Amino acid sequence: MFFCLLVLPALSEGAVRYVKPRGTGDGTGSWDTASADLAAVLDGAVRGDAIWVAAGTYRSHAASRNVSFTLKDGVTLYGGFDGTETSLGERDPATNVTILTGDLASNDQFDVATGYSSGTGIDNSYHVVYAPVGVTASVILDGFTVTGGNVNDSGGDGTGMGGGMCAQNGTLTVTNCIFWGSGTTADQVGVSGGAASVTYSVTDQAGTGNTEADPRLGALADNGGTTRTCALGAGSSALNSGTSTGAPATDQRGVSRPQGAGFDMGAYEAVPAPTPPTPGPAPTPDPEPEPDPEPEPLGLQPTDPPALPAGVSFPEGSGPSRASALTVTLSPGATAASPSSRSRRSPAPPPSAGS
Repeated sequence: MFFCLLVLPALSEGAVRYVKPRGTGDGTGSWDTASADLAAVLDGAVRGDAIWVAAGTYRSHAASRNVSFTLKDGVTLYGGFDGTETSLGERDPATNVTILTGDLASNDQFDVATGYSSGTGIDNSYHVVYAPVGVTASVILDGFTVTGGNVNDSGGDGTGMGGGMCAQNGTLTVTNCIFWGSGTTADQVGVSGGAASVTYSVTDQAGTGNTEADPRLGALADNGGTTRTCALGAGSSALNSGTSTGAPATDQRGVSRPQGAGFDMGAYEAVPAPTPPTPGPAPTPDPEPEPDPEPEPLGLQPTDPPALPAGVSFPEGSGPSRASALTVTLSPGATAASPSSRSRRSPAPPPSAGS
């Protein structure tokens, strides 16, 4: 008797699914067949799957406020890839910013103190991320910035809380995430009848390494590097609040970490402004030279008359002498010599005969 053993290929469990902006595939196999639709890939995932999400901005729906990124039990989501990695350890969430947003119309104007303004936010998702009943701690959300939710009425799940993420009667694990810009600080994460282990995140939930202070994120912009980033403003809660464990040595732009007292959260390492040097004492100016004193005029002093050579004397008299006319008589036939001839002597006449 012969037995025929039919060997069937094992069902694929624990597959990696890939998502990246402008992907055109179904998300299975590799980055080459990545999908651009995170919500669809998440909906088709099964227990044990891991979804790798490359840097970019993702929306759960084009228009419906009631659609969220709905987590599935046993499915893990990791952000922070550049779209070339072959292992989870190669990703860099601090460099490759991965954003889940509820700003469906891409028109939000938001301030944490005053909320949405100029009519924006009214068409945003109620919850950006939703963890329904039955979700357990096997669900991991790691390496995302979650923003743009708006629980402004009883829509969505009806709990009226958790614009960034709402966990209803379930548990999950969240780490290395920023929940901000989804209403007031208390509206970021809402947990109803369940539990969420949130660590090393900007959130209103207590946990190791967490902070709920304003991260003062700038707009998503080209701050240098290969992808856009959100710059950290002055006084950001993300400054010096990250963990060095597993953190890259540089930020997304190649700036070395840390620049301050500790690592900054996220892809942007803020560079402190240089401290101006302490000015030294002002130099003492040289004193102005005093002008030389003006010499005092000397008075005329009487002096003795100059001595005359021997045999010469002034004419006697009580007053100054006066020049007298000089009369010169010429012999007949003589003429006065011209001035030019006065300096020449005439030759002597020849002697007469008989002399």
